[in-house]
Amino acid sequence: MLSDGQIAARLSKLDHVKTIALNVVNTIVSVEHDTVRVRSERTGNDRRIRFSEIRAWRRRGSNGRVRRALARAVGLDGA
Repeated sequence: MLSDGQIAARLSKLDHVKTIALNVVNTIVSVEHDTVRVRSERTGNDRRIRFSEIRAWRRRGSNGRVRRALARAVGLDGA
């Protein structure tokens, strides 16, 4: 399992992630010590997602598609 520091380092190298199902680009606006803020190209909405939510991307809840895209980007989804 990746630490918060490892997730932050990997996300800091990216400028965006794309959701798999909807093919929507989400720009990575900022990466902090335990969260990432992304902006949807489709809606323009910002979302702040905790790294703990990225680790638990399989759980149902809000931002599920973005969480999975972030998990895939850092290597947590097994793809």
